[in-house]
Amino acid sequence: MACTPFKITVGTTATLIFECIDGLTYDGLTSPAANILKCGTGTDPVPLLIILPTTGTVYFGGSTVTSSTGVGFAASTLASFMINNIGGDSLYAAVASGTAIVQMMAFRQ
Repeated sequence: MACTPFKITVGTTATLIFECIDGLTYDGLTSPAANILKCGTGTDPVPLLIILPTTGTVYFGGSTVTSSTGVGFAASTLASFMINNIGGDSLYAAVASGTAIVQMMAFRQ
Protein backbone atom coordinates (compact mmCIF):
# COMPACT_ATOMS: atom_id res chain seq x y z
CA MET A 1 0.00 0.00 0.00
CA ALA A 2 1.43 3.39 -1.02
CA CYS A 3 1.51 6.09 1.61
CA THR A 4 2.08 9.80 1.02
CA PRO A 5 3.14 12.09 3.91
CA PHE A 6 2.12 15.75 4.22
CA LYS A 7 2.89 18.63 6.60
CA ILE A 8 0.37 21.47 6.59
CA THR A 9 1.01 24.78 8.37
CA VAL A 10 -2.23 25.87 10.04
CA GLY A 11 -2.82 29.51 10.99
CA THR A 12 -5.60 31.50 12.62
CA THR A 13 -7.79 31.39 9.50
CA ALA A 14 -9.26 28.23 7.99
CA THR A 15 -6.53 26.17 6.32
CA LEU A 16 -7.32 23.26 4.01
CA ILE A 17 -6.01 20.00 5.47
CA PHE A 18 -7.34 17.86 2.63
CA GLU A 19 -10.00 17.66 -0.04
CA CYS A 20 -10.99 14.43 -1.74
CA ILE A 21 -12.30 14.57 -5.28
CA ASP A 22 -13.35 11.91 -7.74
CA GLY A 23 -10.84 10.50 -10.22
CA LEU A 24 -12.35 12.15 -13.30
CA THR A 25 -12.23 15.63 -11.72
CA TYR A 26 -8.73 14.98 -10.34
CA ASP A 27 -7.41 13.86 -13.72
CA GLY A 28 -8.74 17.09 -15.27
CA LEU A 29 -6.64 19.30 -12.95
CA THR A 30 -3.45 20.66 -14.49
CA SER A 31 -1.53 20.99 -11.21
CA PRO A 32 -3.49 19.91 -8.13
CA ALA A 33 -2.19 20.96 -4.72
CA ALA A 34 -0.53 18.17 -2.75
CA ASN A 35 -3.43 17.98 -0.27
CA ILE A 36 -6.02 17.50 -3.04
CA LEU A 37 -6.49 13.75 -3.08
CA LYS A 38 -8.00 11.32 -5.55
CA CYS A 39 -10.54 9.36 -3.54
CA GLY A 40 -12.64 6.30 -4.00
CA THR A 41 -16.37 5.84 -3.83
CA GLY A 42 -18.54 5.31 -0.77
CA THR A 43 -17.66 1.62 -0.82
CA ASP A 44 -13.94 2.28 -1.37
CA PRO A 45 -12.84 5.12 0.94
CA VAL A 46 -9.26 6.41 1.19
CA PRO A 47 -7.87 6.31 4.74
CA LEU A 48 -6.03 9.34 6.18
CA LEU A 49 -4.09 9.54 9.41
CA ILE A 50 -4.10 13.05 10.93
CA ILE A 51 -1.25 13.66 13.41
CA LEU A 52 -1.52 16.62 15.78
CA PRO A 53 1.34 18.90 16.86
CA THR A 54 2.82 18.08 20.26
CA THR A 55 1.65 21.35 21.82
CA GLY A 56 -1.40 23.56 21.50
CA THR A 57 -4.91 22.89 20.28
CA VAL A 58 -5.99 22.57 16.65
CA TYR A 59 -9.63 23.25 15.74
CA PHE A 60 -11.17 21.25 12.90
CA GLY A 61 -14.29 21.90 10.85
CA GLY A 62 -15.51 23.25 7.54
CA SER A 63 -14.14 26.01 5.33
CA THR A 64 -15.08 28.73 7.84
CA VAL A 65 -13.65 27.04 10.95
CA THR A 66 -12.21 29.23 13.71
CA SER A 67 -10.98 28.53 17.21
CA SER A 68 -14.45 29.45 18.49
CA THR A 69 -16.48 27.37 16.01
CA GLY A 70 -14.32 24.28 15.44
CA VAL A 71 -13.89 21.05 17.35
CA GLY A 72 -10.63 21.34 19.28
CA PHE A 73 -8.09 18.54 19.63
CA ALA A 74 -4.85 18.66 21.61
CA ALA A 75 -2.06 16.08 21.37
CA SER A 76 -2.08 15.82 25.15
CA THR A 77 -5.45 14.06 24.90
CA LEU A 78 -5.46 12.76 21.30
CA ALA A 79 -2.19 12.39 19.37
CA SER A 80 -3.75 11.34 16.08
CA PHE A 81 -6.97 10.17 14.43
CA MET A 82 -8.04 8.35 11.27
CA ILE A 83 -10.60 9.45 8.70
CA ASN A 84 -11.98 7.35 5.84
CA ASN A 85 -12.68 9.63 2.88
CA ILE A 86 -14.89 9.48 -0.15
CA GLY A 87 -15.15 11.97 -3.00
CA GLY A 88 -16.35 15.39 -1.90
CA ASP A 89 -14.98 15.21 1.66
CA SER A 90 -12.79 18.00 2.98
CA LEU A 91 -11.39 19.12 6.32
CA TYR A 92 -10.10 22.51 7.44
CA ALA A 93 -8.26 23.56 10.60
CA ALA A 94 -7.34 26.71 12.52
CA VAL A 95 -5.48 27.64 15.69
CA ALA A 96 -6.26 30.38 18.21
CA SER A 97 -2.91 32.16 17.69
CA GLY A 98 0.34 31.65 15.82
CA THR A 99 0.73 28.56 13.66
CA ALA A 100 0.85 24.80 14.09
CA ILE A 101 2.04 21.95 11.89
CA VAL A 102 -0.55 19.24 11.25
CA GLN A 103 0.86 16.10 9.69
CA MET A 104 -1.12 13.73 7.49
CA MET A 105 -0.48 10.32 5.97
CA ALA A 106 -2.62 9.57 2.92
CA PHE A 107 -2.87 5.90 2.06
CA ARG A 108 -3.36 4.49 -1.46
CA GLN A 109 -2.29 7.68 -3.28
